[in-house]
This record gives sequence, C-alpha cells and structure tokens, in this order.
Amino acid sequence: MGSKVIALPVRETFFISTPKLKSFLQSIWAEGSSQRVKPYDDTAMNTLFCRRETFMKILLRKVLLLVSLLALPVSATADEIKIVALGASQTNGKGVSNSDAYPAQLERILKAEGYAVSVANEGADGATTRDMLSRLSRAVPDGTKIVILQPGTNDKVRTNKRGSLNPDETRNNLEQMLARLKEKNISAVLLGYPADGGREIAQQFSAVWYGQPNKDLSPDMIQADGQHFTKEGYAVLAKNMSLLIKDIVDKLAK
Repeated sequence: MGSKVIALPVRETFFISTPKLKSFLQSIWAEGSSQRVKPYDDTAMNTLFCRRETFMKILLRKVLLLVSLLALPVSATADEIKIVALGASQTNGKGVSNSDAYPAQLERILKAEGYAVSVANEGADGATTRDMLSRLSRAVPDGTKIVILQPGTNDKVRTNKRGSLNPDETRNNLEQMLARLKEKNISAVLLGYPADGGREIAQQFSAVWYGQPNKDLSPDMIQADGQHFTKEGYAVLAKNMSLLIKDIVDKLAK
C-alpha cells in the first residue's frame, strides 16, 4: 500500500506509512478539531493556516508522547550494557538482602549516573574457582560485555563434601576463565584473589585489577563472621567498582 500524503498550508508534509502513524496523526486532527482547528479540506485552508500555532503545539506534544512510549524503550533495550558479577558468597551478598548485595547497588549507581546497564548477580555461596569455571558458560550469556570475577577464599576451605583446592589449581582455574572471557572480547575485572599475584594474573589477560574486596572498608562494615560485608560495606565496594566500570563502558562506546 502506497504512502498517503497530507498537505498543510504551513508547508509541512506527513507521510503515513504505518497504521500506528496514521492513528497518531488522526488523533492530532481530532484534538485540533476540538480546539476549533478544522481538518484540512478545500474550504478550511485559511482557518487552519491562521491557527497553525495551536496545531503545532498539539503536534509537538503528540510527538513527544510517541517518542516516550515507542522509541525510548526500544533504544534503551538495544543499547543496554550487560554486566555479570561472578563469584561466591561475597558476590551473592550473604547476610544482606538481594537489593543490598554489591551487584544490585552497582546497577543502581550506574543507572543513576545515566548508564544503560544491567548487572546480573551470579554469586553462589560456597563456590570455588572450580565451580565458577564449570558454570562460566551458563552464567555469562552471549551479549555480555563485562564480567566482574571474584574468586574468594573457598578454595582453601575443606568441607565434608570436598577437600581444599591446591594453589596451582586455583590459579589454573582463574587463568582459564580469564582466557575464555578474553577470547570472547568480554572485558574482565578481577575482584580479589585468594593468594599473591592477583594483579599479575589480571595484567596477563588484559583484565582490570580491583584489589582485595575489603579495601577502604572500616571494621564496622564487616559482619560478625569476619568475612562478609554489611550493606554499608557492599555500598563502598559498589561505589569503588562503579568507577572502574564507567571507565570500561566509556571505552567500549568509543
């Protein structure tokens, strides 16, 4: 079906190419008519010309409404940066609500500063680097741009289900994860490491080294177990992390 052209005396031309747009323009005509602005016809030309200011105000209001309802949600979804926080109980936010875990706080900070992002919390209580490596593909879906990798201290813990991991396996597991992320062009942030050499491992795979997660935290921001953070502690971590993430996102946009 060909496009229909509506000529206006204000030298504006509109092409109706979809039913939604046709309905949109018809609503303008209807509102214009209610304000004594008659739709175009041979006898109403001068009337519409004289009232073009009123008509254009209606048009502007309708266009802004159309953009807010149709264009913006589509654009935001298409441009959203997907971030995955992968780790153990500190990532999961053990001892605090889901909304107070650092990934949720990080997402709120970034969105408040105008960044279109989503931050998925893929922390699992008790996870070792072996566990994280085994679920890397599931936890990091296609389209992910940034992964915050937090290998905790669980590798050193012996439980009734398993023995502790030796340092060589811990390093090998981490290196495999970073190598796979780099191969997929996913930017990585290494959040802590349960041994010396974390910065060097990060540099080897072009990842960003955050440092140990408890840096800049005061003692009252640590829970009674001595390991997990309070919501205020996670807030400090989220704020510090947001500075690194913003830098990465800005570079991705260039």
